[in-house]
Amino acid sequence: MRPLDAPRPLFTLAHHIAVLALAVGCYTPPGGRAVANGAGAPVAPVSPSTNELRAIAAMTSPATASAAPSASAASASRGAGGSEMQSASTAVSTRDGKVTIRGRDHTAYHSHRGPPARLDDASFVVRNADGRRHRLTVTSIDFLVGRSCAEPPTEVKAHPTFGELEAENTGAPAGTKSFAMPAQAELGVSVSFGPPVEAYYTHCDRFAFRVHFDVDGEGVVAIAETLVSREEDLPDP
Repeated sequence: MRPLDAPRPLFTLAHHIAVLALAVGCYTPPGGRAVANGAGAPVAPVSPSTNELRAIAAMTSPATASAAPSASAASASRGAGGSEMQSASTAVSTRDGKVTIRGRDHTAYHSHRGPPARLDDASFVVRNADGRRHRLTVTSIDFLVGRSCAEPPTEVKAHPTFGELEAENTGAPAGTKSFAMPAQAELGVSVSFGPPVEAYYTHCDRFAFRVHFDVDGEGVVAIAETLVSREEDLPDP
Protein backbone atom coordinates (compact mmCIF):
# COMPACT_ATOMS: atom_id res chain seq x y z
CA MET A 1 0.00 0.00 0.00
CA ARG A 2 1.44 3.38 -0.98
CA PRO A 3 1.47 6.35 1.47
CA LEU A 4 -1.55 8.59 1.48
CA ASP A 5 -1.34 11.57 -0.83
CA ALA A 6 0.14 14.72 0.69
CA PRO A 7 0.15 18.28 -0.77
CA ARG A 8 3.44 19.59 -2.07
CA PRO A 9 4.76 23.20 -1.81
CA LEU A 10 3.86 24.75 -5.18
CA PHE A 11 4.03 28.45 -4.58
CA THR A 12 7.23 29.44 -6.36
CA LEU A 13 7.52 31.46 -9.55
CA ALA A 14 9.82 28.82 -11.07
CA HIS A 15 7.25 26.07 -10.58
CA HIS A 16 4.48 28.09 -12.22
CA ILE A 17 6.71 28.98 -15.19
CA ALA A 18 7.69 25.33 -15.59
CA VAL A 19 4.06 24.19 -15.41
CA LEU A 20 2.91 26.69 -18.04
CA ALA A 21 5.77 25.80 -20.35
CA LEU A 22 5.16 22.09 -19.95
CA ALA A 23 1.47 22.55 -20.80
CA VAL A 24 2.34 24.02 -24.23
CA GLY A 25 5.07 21.49 -24.92
CA CYS A 26 8.06 23.87 -24.88
CA TYR A 27 9.72 22.70 -21.70
CA THR A 28 11.26 19.42 -20.58
CA PRO A 29 11.99 19.27 -16.83
CA PRO A 30 15.50 18.60 -15.45
CA GLY A 31 16.63 15.06 -16.20
CA GLY A 32 14.80 15.03 -19.54
CA ARG A 33 11.68 13.27 -18.26
CA ALA A 34 8.09 14.28 -18.82
CA VAL A 35 4.71 12.61 -18.70
CA ALA A 36 1.74 12.18 -21.04
CA ASN A 37 -1.39 12.32 -18.99
CA GLY A 38 -5.13 12.91 -18.73
CA ALA A 39 -6.39 15.83 -16.74
CA GLY A 40 -8.72 16.06 -13.76
CA ALA A 41 -10.07 18.61 -11.33
CA PRO A 42 -10.47 17.87 -7.62
CA VAL A 43 -13.82 17.72 -5.89
CA ALA A 44 -13.28 21.09 -4.23
CA PRO A 45 -11.70 24.01 -6.20
CA VAL A 46 -8.03 24.46 -5.42
CA SER A 47 -5.25 26.69 -6.69
CA PRO A 48 -3.17 25.82 -8.63
CA SER A 49 -5.33 23.61 -10.88
CA THR A 50 -5.23 19.83 -10.98
CA ASN A 51 -3.51 20.02 -14.38
CA GLU A 52 -0.70 22.01 -12.75
CA LEU A 53 -0.49 19.52 -9.88
CA ARG A 54 -0.24 16.64 -12.37
CA ALA A 55 2.53 18.38 -14.33
CA ILE A 56 4.51 19.08 -11.15
CA ALA A 57 3.92 15.52 -9.93
CA ALA A 58 5.36 14.29 -13.23
CA MET A 59 8.50 16.36 -12.70
CA THR A 60 9.03 15.22 -9.12
CA SER A 61 7.68 11.65 -9.02
CA PRO A 62 10.00 8.76 -7.98
CA ALA A 63 9.39 7.11 -11.35
CA THR A 64 10.70 10.23 -13.06
CA ALA A 65 13.73 10.56 -10.80
CA SER A 66 14.86 6.96 -11.33
CA ALA A 67 14.38 6.89 -15.10
CA ALA A 68 17.23 6.24 -17.51
CA PRO A 69 18.94 9.44 -18.75
CA SER A 70 17.48 9.48 -22.28
CA ALA A 71 15.85 12.38 -24.09
CA SER A 72 12.09 12.52 -23.74
CA ALA A 73 9.11 14.82 -24.14
CA ALA A 74 5.51 15.14 -23.02
CA SER A 75 2.53 14.28 -25.20
CA ALA A 76 -0.16 15.93 -23.10
CA SER A 77 -3.79 14.89 -23.52
CA ARG A 78 -6.53 17.19 -22.31
CA GLY A 79 -10.25 17.55 -22.64
CA ALA A 80 -11.87 18.51 -25.92
CA GLY A 81 -10.78 21.98 -26.98
CA GLY A 82 -8.12 22.05 -24.26
CA SER A 83 -10.62 22.29 -21.41
CA GLU A 84 -10.03 20.57 -18.10
CA MET A 85 -11.82 17.32 -17.33
CA GLN A 86 -14.09 17.32 -14.29
CA SER A 87 -12.95 14.95 -11.57
CA ALA A 88 -15.01 11.79 -11.16
CA SER A 89 -14.40 11.80 -7.40
CA THR A 90 -17.56 12.39 -5.37
CA ALA A 91 -18.65 13.07 -1.79
CA VAL A 92 -21.49 11.59 0.26
CA SER A 93 -22.93 12.17 3.73
CA THR A 94 -24.93 10.02 6.10
CA ARG A 95 -28.64 10.80 6.45
CA ASP A 96 -28.07 12.97 9.51
CA GLY A 97 -25.20 14.80 7.81
CA LYS A 98 -22.79 14.02 10.65
CA VAL A 99 -20.33 11.89 8.63
CA THR A 100 -19.06 12.89 5.18
CA ILE A 101 -16.82 10.77 2.93
CA ARG A 102 -15.10 12.48 0.00
CA GLY A 103 -13.14 10.76 -2.77
CA ARG A 104 -9.62 12.07 -3.27
CA ASP A 105 -7.89 11.98 -6.69
CA HIS A 106 -4.97 9.54 -6.76
CA THR A 107 -2.08 9.31 -9.27
CA ALA A 108 -0.39 6.35 -10.97
CA TYR A 109 2.16 5.99 -13.77
CA HIS A 110 3.26 3.56 -16.45
CA SER A 111 5.72 3.74 -19.35
CA HIS A 112 4.75 3.98 -23.01
CA ARG A 113 4.46 0.47 -24.53
CA GLY A 114 5.30 -0.91 -21.09
CA PRO A 115 3.08 -2.85 -18.69
CA PRO A 116 -0.01 -1.03 -17.39
CA ALA A 117 -0.17 0.61 -13.99
CA ARG A 118 -1.35 -1.75 -11.25
CA LEU A 119 -3.82 -0.14 -8.86
CA ASP A 120 -4.52 -1.56 -5.41
CA ASP A 121 -5.97 1.27 -3.34
CA ALA A 122 -8.29 4.28 -3.39
CA SER A 123 -8.02 7.43 -1.31
CA PHE A 124 -10.74 9.23 0.67
CA VAL A 125 -11.17 11.97 3.28
CA VAL A 126 -13.61 11.17 6.08
CA ARG A 127 -15.08 13.89 8.31
CA ASN A 128 -16.98 13.13 11.50
CA ALA A 129 -18.76 16.29 12.66
CA ASP A 130 -20.58 14.45 15.43
CA GLY A 131 -19.70 14.55 19.11
CA ARG A 132 -19.35 10.75 19.23
CA ARG A 133 -17.42 8.08 17.39
CA HIS A 134 -18.79 6.22 14.37
CA ARG A 135 -17.62 2.85 13.02
CA LEU A 136 -16.58 2.69 9.38
CA THR A 137 -16.03 -0.34 7.13
CA VAL A 138 -16.29 -1.29 3.43
CA THR A 139 -18.80 -3.75 1.97
CA SER A 140 -17.82 -3.80 -1.72
CA ILE A 141 -15.77 -2.05 -4.43
CA ASP A 142 -16.44 -1.40 -8.13
CA PHE A 143 -13.59 -0.65 -10.56
CA LEU A 144 -14.90 1.88 -13.11
CA VAL A 145 -13.38 2.67 -16.51
CA GLY A 146 -14.25 5.19 -19.22
CA ARG A 147 -12.85 6.59 -22.46
CA SER A 148 -14.32 10.08 -22.54
CA CYS A 149 -12.60 13.33 -21.66
CA ALA A 150 -15.98 14.92 -20.97
CA GLU A 151 -17.70 12.20 -18.95
CA PRO A 152 -16.68 10.36 -15.75
CA PRO A 153 -15.98 6.62 -15.96
CA THR A 154 -19.10 4.48 -15.47
CA GLU A 155 -18.36 1.04 -16.97
CA VAL A 156 -17.85 -1.58 -14.24
CA LYS A 157 -14.69 -3.48 -15.19
CA ALA A 158 -14.11 -5.52 -12.03
CA HIS A 159 -15.11 -6.00 -8.40
CA PRO A 160 -11.83 -6.05 -6.43
CA THR A 161 -11.92 -7.78 -3.06
CA PHE A 162 -11.72 -5.39 -0.10
CA GLY A 163 -8.49 -5.81 1.84
CA GLU A 164 -8.06 -3.28 4.62
CA LEU A 165 -8.43 0.31 5.76
CA GLU A 166 -5.48 2.53 6.58
CA ALA A 167 -6.54 5.60 8.54
CA GLU A 168 -4.35 8.53 9.53
CA ASN A 169 -3.82 9.26 13.22
CA THR A 170 -6.09 6.53 14.58
CA GLY A 171 -3.52 3.99 15.74
CA ALA A 172 -5.44 1.26 13.92
CA PRO A 173 -3.21 -1.81 13.36
CA ALA A 174 -2.29 -3.14 9.92
CA GLY A 175 -4.98 -5.33 8.38
CA THR A 176 -7.82 -3.32 9.92
CA LYS A 177 -11.15 -3.84 8.14
CA SER A 178 -13.11 -1.39 10.29
CA PHE A 179 -12.35 1.33 12.81
CA ALA A 180 -14.13 3.87 15.00
CA MET A 181 -13.80 7.39 13.63
CA PRO A 182 -12.85 9.88 16.34
CA ALA A 183 -15.44 12.51 17.25
CA GLN A 184 -15.07 15.95 15.67
CA ALA A 185 -12.26 14.82 13.37
CA GLU A 186 -11.24 14.72 9.70
CA LEU A 187 -8.78 12.13 8.47
CA GLY A 188 -7.40 10.56 5.32
CA VAL A 189 -8.42 6.95 4.68
CA SER A 190 -6.88 4.55 2.15
CA VAL A 191 -8.99 1.59 1.01
CA SER A 192 -6.84 -1.30 -0.24
CA PHE A 193 -8.03 -4.23 -2.31
CA GLY A 194 -6.79 -7.15 -4.37
CA PRO A 195 -5.79 -8.49 -6.68
CA PRO A 196 -4.52 -5.23 -8.22
CA VAL A 197 -6.39 -4.02 -11.30
CA GLU A 198 -4.56 -2.86 -14.43
CA ALA A 199 -4.92 0.60 -15.99
CA TYR A 200 -3.29 1.72 -19.26
CA TYR A 201 -3.60 5.32 -20.40
CA THR A 202 -3.68 6.21 -24.11
CA HIS A 203 -6.04 9.18 -24.57
CA CYS A 204 -8.88 10.19 -22.26
CA ASP A 205 -8.82 6.79 -20.53
CA ARG A 206 -10.22 7.23 -17.04
CA PHE A 207 -10.26 5.00 -13.98
CA ALA A 208 -12.08 5.25 -10.65
CA PHE A 209 -13.21 3.19 -7.69
CA ARG A 210 -16.77 3.25 -6.40
CA VAL A 211 -16.55 2.19 -2.77
CA HIS A 212 -19.59 1.06 -0.77
CA PHE A 213 -19.04 2.08 2.85
CA ASP A 214 -20.94 1.11 5.97
CA VAL A 215 -21.22 3.75 8.70
CA ASP A 216 -22.83 2.30 11.82
CA GLY A 217 -25.03 0.10 9.63
CA GLU A 218 -25.94 2.82 7.10
CA GLY A 219 -24.72 2.26 3.55
CA VAL A 220 -23.15 5.19 1.66
CA VAL A 221 -21.24 5.23 -1.64
CA ALA A 222 -18.39 7.51 -2.75
CA ILE A 223 -16.07 7.49 -5.78
CA ALA A 224 -12.32 8.18 -5.92
CA GLU A 225 -10.66 8.68 -9.31
CA THR A 226 -7.13 7.50 -10.12
CA LEU A 227 -5.37 9.77 -12.62
CA VAL A 228 -3.16 7.47 -14.69
CA SER A 229 -0.29 9.04 -16.64
CA ARG A 230 1.96 7.58 -19.33
CA GLU A 231 5.70 8.28 -19.38
CA GLU A 232 6.89 8.64 -22.95
CA ASP A 233 10.49 8.61 -24.27
CA LEU A 234 11.73 10.08 -27.53
CA PRO A 235 14.93 8.98 -29.32
CA ASP A 236 18.12 10.78 -28.41
CA PRO A 237 18.71 13.78 -30.70
